[in-house]
Amino acid sequence: YPKYQVTMEMMDFAGPDSKFMHCLPATRGEEVVDEVMDHPERSLCWVEAENRKHSIRAILAYLCPKTKEDAAVADAAEARMNAVLGKIA
Repeated sequence: YPKYQVTMEMMDFAGPDSKFMHCLPATRGEEVVDEVMDHPERSLCWVEAENRKHSIRAILAYLCPKTKEDAAVADAAEARMNAVLGKIA
């Protein structure tokens, strides 16, 4: 692993605006050093994990409505999502 390990030296070589992203779980000390993973400005892996959590919850809520109210919430969310996607396309 060390041949492919993300280190601060590698991040510095990539440039001052480079960010570290990982879908987790990461193997600390093999894939990435702690300094990179826990860096307050250059690591986005924890933000990415939180965003993924909310995305997964939304997909599950959409796919698994249990009551009429849940179905209505899912329909409203789908309408909002389609409106946003329509503006992007």
